[in-house]
Amino acid sequence: MQLSHVLENDELILKFQGEVIWQTLHKYAEKVMGLVEEEDFKVVFVDFDDVSYVDSTGVGLLIEVYKLTQARNVKLAIWGMNEDSYENLILTGLNQIIVNHQSKEEALKSVM
Repeated sequence: MQLSHVLENDELILKFQGEVIWQTLHKYAEKVMGLVEEEDFKVVFVDFDDVSYVDSTGVGLLIEVYKLTQARNVKLAIWGMNEDSYENLILTGLNQIIVNHQSKEEALKSVM
């Protein structure tokens, strides 16, 4: 798994690549939480376009990001999560509060 981020125009974009699974996520979880806690922005976008799978640990991180964004009155939008990974969001009920958009453009529209 790899993680990159961009902070521009009051937006934090987190881009994951590979498998977002417990074996690799521990290396990046603190970085993600630190970025969400410390930076000043109005929207967090999470890009899953280049992710092959998100396991329950990845979903757990997404829940923590959601909690932080809610506490800071920051909007959250995701895009590009494949069907197998999205099933994990459905199992947790997270799909009721976080919508998986098909594209970056669709995610942008959802927070405007």
